This record gives sequence, structure tokens and C-alpha cells, in this order.
Amino acid sequence: MTESDLLAERIQQHWHVLPAAERRVALFVAAQARLAATYSLTELSQIHTVSKATVSRLFRRLGYEDFNQAREAMRQQPNPGSPLARPITQADDLYHHVQQETSNLSGWLSETSLQHSAKIIDLLFTARSLYCLGQRNNFPLALHAHTQWTQLRANTRLIPQPGQSLSEHLVQLDADDVIVVFGFRRRYRGFQQLLKTLLRNTAKTVLITEPDFPMQTQLTAHIHLSIESCGPFASYAAPMSWIAHASNGMMQHFPEATRQRIEQIEQQYQELGELEP
Repeated sequence: MTESDLLAERIQQHWHVLPAAERRVALFVAAQARLAATYSLTELSQIHTVSKATVSRLFRRLGYEDFNQAREAMRQQPNPGSPLARPITQADDLYHHVQQETSNLSGWLSETSLQHSAKIIDLLFTARSLYCLGQRNNFPLALHAHTQWTQLRANTRLIPQPGQSLSEHLVQLDADDVIVVFGFRRRYRGFQQLLKTLLRNTAKTVLITEPDFPMQTQLTAHIHLSIESCGPFASYAAPMSWIAHASNGMMQHFPEATRQRIEQIEQQYQELGELEP
């Protein structure tokens, strides 16, 4: 049995005796072991608002001599975003698939208040420039958001474009801009540094990740959406639904401005003959 196997098993075996503060850290370690291994003892305690002694007690309770030994076990854990790290459980069963999709959407509804959603929607529409950022498997989400939102408002941009770096876009952000960052697993290696850079910027940042990602309270907003499925590959139904919700919300909150822009686009479609009747 490998150290990575032991880590998950130890948490499960000791779960019933873990105090609430230790459970918060244990949940994160179990779900994001390799990410947790990149943090120091101090950083882990700060992220979960517990003392360093609490983190140390957790790992000693799990049977590790010290934090360094526990971190080595975390480094050996498979990346949770890899299809090889996830079991195939009823993956071909349509009923269970739909059940999981419903659960993903219901979880979002229970965690997101109507007031919070309305504020974010207003923020997206009133920004001077609205940036949609997504890399690797997050790129299709950013692309779809850009496609929808550019029909509703001007100065909506997809970054980075092919052949471009992020730096040439981030350098021009200011306090009147909003950047929506899709950051679902598996994130590219520089993702943590990107968040640090955005925190230093005056632009407003809306981060969208899976629930296991640590809450980023310093950002303008952090939305957790589940991408779980019955098999190894993630489902992006909830993020796509959120994009539709934000798009429809912009039309509802700003009916005159959005309708005028859509009418102009529709007229252009007809002049260029771009869409079928």
C-alpha cells in the first residue's frame, strides 16, 4: 500500500474523532492533496482560519511524525482532475448521471442567494471592459461566456487569444474592469500565481471553481459550482447553466440597452447573410 493510499484511508478511519477545525483541513487535504502539498504549515492554517497547532495535531493524529512527512504523502496523491485518479461508478447509467447533474445544480442553488447573484450580474454589465479568462478545459467555458455576453454589451474580451500571453492583457486592467476567471481542475501550473497577480490589481475579479478549491475571500466574488460526475470525466453542466443565468439576468436588469444591442447585431446578421432564416 502506498503513502497516497494511506493518506485517504487515515482520514476516513479517524474522521469520527476529528474536531471541527481539524475536519476543515482534512476535507481540503482529502480532496486536493497535491495542491495542499504546495502550502506551508502557516499557509494551510491561514487558509482554513485555524492555528498552526491545529494543523500539526491533525497530521499527528493521522499517524505522521510531522508536517514534512505528511506533505510528502500529499505529493504522491494522484491529481483529482486526472481521469486515472477517479473511479468509474455507474458511468454508463443514464439515471444516475441525471441524478448527479441535478445534485450539481441543486448544490449551486442552495449556496447562492438571489441578492448575491443580482449583484454579480450588475457588476458584469456595468464594467468598462469585461474579460473572460479560461485555460485548458476552462477555455470552452470562457469562450461560451464571451460569445453570450458580447451580444449584450460592448468591450467584452476573451483572453488569452491564441499566440498571446496573459501579461499583455492584465497590464491594462483597472478598477472599472471586471475579469471572470474560470478555474476548474485541472488548472495549469501558473494558476496560483495568476490569482496573486489579480489580487494586486485594482480590477474586480470573479472566480469560478469547484467547491473543493479554497475560498478566496479577498476577491470580489468566488462562486463554487460542482463538476462531479458518475465517471472519471467532469461535467460542466453547472458552469454552463451559470453563464446562461448571468446572460438572462443582464437582459432582465438592463432590458433597453441589451435589446438595442441585440437588434443591431440581428440587423447585421441579415445584411451579411450569416445565419439561416
